[in-house]
Amino acid sequence: MILLFIEHSRATTYKAICVIDNPSIQNVLSRSTEEYTRDRSTDLHKIKRNFNPALHPFEKAREYTRALNAVKLERLFAKPFIGALSGHADGVYCLAKHPQKLSTVLSGSGDGEIRLWDLAARETRWKINAHKGIVKGVCCSSKGDSYLSCGIDKTVKLWNPSESYDEPVNTYLGKYAFNAIDHHRSEPIFATSGSQIDIWHEERSDPIKTIKWGEDTINTVKFNQTEVNVLASCGTDRSIIMYDLRTNSSLTKLVLQLKTNAIAWNPMEAFNFAVANEDQNCYIYDMRKMDIAMNVLKDHVGALLDVDFSPTGEELVTGSYDRTIRIFRAREGRSRDVYHTKRMQRIFCVKYSMDAKFLLSGSDDGNVRLWKVGASEKLGAKDYRERAFLEYSGKLKDRFKNLPEIRRISRHRNIPMEIKNAQKKKQIMLDAQKRKEENVRKHSKKDLREQANKSGVERVKKNISEELKLAETAPPKSQNGSPTQHYQNSPLPQSHQNSPLPASLQNSPRPSYTNSPRHGGVSPEDIQFLTADEEMVICQYYEMIIQQIPATEFSEQMRATAIVFMKRFYLRNTVMDYHPKMIMLASLFLAAKCENSTIGHEEFRTLMEKTSRVNLAKETLFQLELALSQSMNYEYAVHHPHKSTYGLYLDMQSYSKDIKKMQKVYEKSKDHIKQSLLTDLTFLYQPSQIAMGCMRLASRSPKIGFDFDAYIREKFSGVQSKHSKNVSEQQLKSLFEILDDIEKAIESYTPVDRKKAQEYDLKLRSCKNPAKNPASYISQKRKAIEKEEREAKRLKKQAANKAYQEELELVFLSQDSSFKAEH
Repeated sequence: MILLFIEHSRATTYKAICVIDNPSIQNVLSRSTEEYTRDRSTDLHKIKRNFNPALHPFEKAREYTRALNAVKLERLFAKPFIGALSGHADGVYCLAKHPQKLSTVLSGSGDGEIRLWDLAARETRWKINAHKGIVKGVCCSSKGDSYLSCGIDKTVKLWNPSESYDEPVNTYLGKYAFNAIDHHRSEPIFATSGSQIDIWHEERSDPIKTIKWGEDTINTVKFNQTEVNVLASCGTDRSIIMYDLRTNSSLTKLVLQLKTNAIAWNPMEAFNFAVANEDQNCYIYDMRKMDIAMNVLKDHVGALLDVDFSPTGEELVTGSYDRTIRIFRAREGRSRDVYHTKRMQRIFCVKYSMDAKFLLSGSDDGNVRLWKVGASEKLGAKDYRERAFLEYSGKLKDRFKNLPEIRRISRHRNIPMEIKNAQKKKQIMLDAQKRKEENVRKHSKKDLREQANKSGVERVKKNISEELKLAETAPPKSQNGSPTQHYQNSPLPQSHQNSPLPASLQNSPRPSYTNSPRHGGVSPEDIQFLTADEEMVICQYYEMIIQQIPATEFSEQMRATAIVFMKRFYLRNTVMDYHPKMIMLASLFLAAKCENSTIGHEEFRTLMEKTSRVNLAKETLFQLELALSQSMNYEYAVHHPHKSTYGLYLDMQSYSKDIKKMQKVYEKSKDHIKQSLLTDLTFLYQPSQIAMGCMRLASRSPKIGFDFDAYIREKFSGVQSKHSKNVSEQQLKSLFEILDDIEKAIESYTPVDRKKAQEYDLKLRSCKNPAKNPASYISQKRKAIEKEEREAKRLKKQAANKAYQEELELVFLSQDSSFKAEH
């Protein structure tokens, strides 16, 4: 029941009085006073807001202004340096953080002194002259208050200030000077490096294990803190070696171009580690696949001397000979911050604190410096209002971080002039190296093919000469006793003339790949071998066949991958060793696996027999697949311009409202992509550049008439670079030059003439490598030699086992005779 009446007041106002006896409606209409009252008198009044975007047209503008102010305030309050811990008379060359106490740090200097620091009080708690000479390494024991140090005086000392203030608890003597030391995470075991790696137990005076690989000095040794039995080391021979203490053997070895100075394990990802190298870069590797780096961290202009991961594993800090400290995100390539002071000299050691909020650095000037990880982060407690404001500002900065003004301000750092000059010189050197590599890529593909052709001709000549010598003593015979024929030059049978093949495959010559060669007594010098250009024509012909095979099981992606596989293979091989038709089939079979559309070998053989009329044996298919994989170094990843083209097509729809025109451009560009796959563009340019070139060429069609250059200029007008003033124009100019080269290559492509390809294929029949034919004399001879070697190896092993058994029997007989004589 609801009663509503209006009360007239003396102040000539009217009040609507509502009497409600329904409890549910009363709850809906009630509200808390906290929703509309201020916490403080200085706060703004709380107003109910409608967050409908249509009612707030200037929301992005306001948030952009707030983000701009936030990033300006961040740079304004960026003061990372906290203080310097002075006391050492010489440079600080090693640091160690306590695994359990946040404020405890141990340092060693060049005069042999060790100091234990209290970071909270910024003072020395304990110091002692531990070694005669430089202290090369310090670490904390797993017991807690015990510390280890090593030096060039060939000693390792165990210290416990609470038990013995002036004397070491134990001293371990070595044969050589020590360069580094590290302790096991939980067990009383530590490792030292010098001329070899020694594994020590705290309660024994001699090493319990000695590991050595090579004769060079080992600079650094580090225990993995997760996989505690794995040990990493780096030496002066530029090597990085992994050891397993359980088997007392090495796991793997990697050799870099320059020497590695320090190693740091990722505490959260047990298989990943970072190395500080002399080539001014920091590399992150996965110990399971060390042939390529996961990430390369660049920005220093001097050799890196130390590196350390944060406890979270998300960031790492590096110290360099260029007197700067840089903080990197583990998954980015450039530093997010750089720290330096006027008095700080070369930095030999850096460490993260255990709470990931502070940095420690030891330099050649004898000071241990304390830094904040967040340069503008406020120290001390923050109430919830301040935390909420900082979180909101961080979200705004992250949202608008790619806008030019915010990006410029957030990247700005005051760097010493000598480092700026060194960066400019380094950039000039890198640009020159890139230009050189680009010129090599542009002009060396033909040289690679000519080299492969030249070496192939010499190899085939040698094998043909040997085959003819063997044929003189034993004339070739077929299985039925009649002389064999090397090739069948007749066209395909009449029954296959109406098969569903493209016209390029009709009446194509069919070589026999199973008969032994007969050259009719012709000398190898009289044989006309294929040139590199003729080989390229044959390869391009079969690459074109891949695009024309009428099989719905082969997608466009699979065909493109097969073409790239075939191109890679014949950069290092010649058609005189492997016929392109066989490699074409192996490429298709392997491409189906790589594109997640696996076709079984029986189904594939049946499909090929229907479409290309080739009865390929299972063993032959597997052998060709292995040869193809080995030639490509098992690199199966292929990136095509198809996805980039589709992404451009979607983006162009937001630029132009004429969807039908965009659809025509996209469909036309697909034809140009097919043409680009038949050229060498995949070796020279990135897939995105090829996609842009194909879209640009398609948009220039008279029937379409789309201004692709205007679209590119609008998209890339905001690109900036710190090395030039007219940044957008320079980058657009270089981009358009690349696109012009791509368009010229596509327009200049002409399909291979089928008659010319057949002519070269006939010429190939007289110069094929007989060693690749399993029925040839030379192949049978090599198989017989291999069989004899295996048999000799088996007999040798059998004889060794027999001799061993006879020795055991003699030992047992002598023991039995002595036992009988005694009893």
